[in-house]
Amino acid sequence: MRNNKSIVFGENAPPVVSAPKVGRLFYGVLLFVIAIGIVFRFSHLGGKVYWHDEVYTGFFSTGHSPVAALHDLFTGEIITAGQVQSFQTYSGIKQIFLSGINLAMHDPQHPPLYYMLSALMMQFCRDTVLATRLVAAIAGVALIPAIYFGSIAVSGS
Repeated sequence: MRNNKSIVFGENAPPVVSAPKVGRLFYGVLLFVIAIGIVFRFSHLGGKVYWHDEVYTGFFSTGHSPVAALHDLFTGEIITAGQVQSFQTYSGIKQIFLSGINLAMHDPQHPPLYYMLSALMMQFCRDTVLATRLVAAIAGVALIPAIYFGSIAVSGS
């Protein structure tokens, strides 16, 4: 019986490479590394210092223009956390589209998917600090198995 590669390539078909067989111990170690990654990535996620770029992520994710927000905020007075958070509150599904528009106008080098996912996360988690960090934390943990399986796909072993 001929396989599909021999039908396409004829007699010059490349050899079929199968993935290496690894034991349960290796998968146990991989799951342990993923668990450690989850613990380190998600511990105290909402309690750390809120950085400058996270403030901008909050502006873009909520559909606000950072130029307008900064114009209203930086008046020479001391800014409170409540004043900043007034520009970073979830206002409905329209903010997802506004975030893409504001990002295209004010910061077009950044891909809009992250900010749109952050806006969706704000729908489920009303804490802006936690919501803006949760998308990156989930992606960071998902990268651990993705790197492993991607390296197997690329190297073939």
